[in-house]
Amino acid sequence: MRIRIRNREWHIPWEYLAALLLILLALVILLAWKLDYEKGETIRITATQTPAASQKPLQEKDAHEDDTRYDMPDTDDEETRPGNEPKGPFRININKASMEELMSLPYIGEVKARAIIAYREAHGPFKVPEDLLNVKGIGPKTLERLRDYITFE
Repeated sequence: MRIRIRNREWHIPWEYLAALLLILLALVILLAWKLDYEKGETIRITATQTPAASQKPLQEKDAHEDDTRYDMPDTDDEETRPGNEPKGPFRININKASMEELMSLPYIGEVKARAIIAYREAHGPFKVPEDLLNVKGIGPKTLERLRDYITFE
């Protein structure tokens, strides 16, 4: 095959051009795959309560079995995302609040609200803010974010 650009002419075998085109095609496919792969997939898992879990009350030994503290925001709840803190001064009594009231607090979604209520029913009312650290899913960072919004009256 002859290729002429301006005043120059090259003689290139067609096999070399075919190989070059195949390599370019492979690179385009790999690039497209990598871009699609980096987008990632969001997998949403919804928790359901089993009949056994609804019948068995939370025991103290179950609550502190591994004595591990977790401090992760509930990312699927819009109201718990950073920057969506409640507007205006208000305080919620953590010992009397309903699930909806607890979920109105920053960084508290349905899962943490259920955990607070279950802990409150099993161990009685919270006396000081640090008692919330015993609730699975609430750690020091979350507690600091909640201090201005909760009371223990």
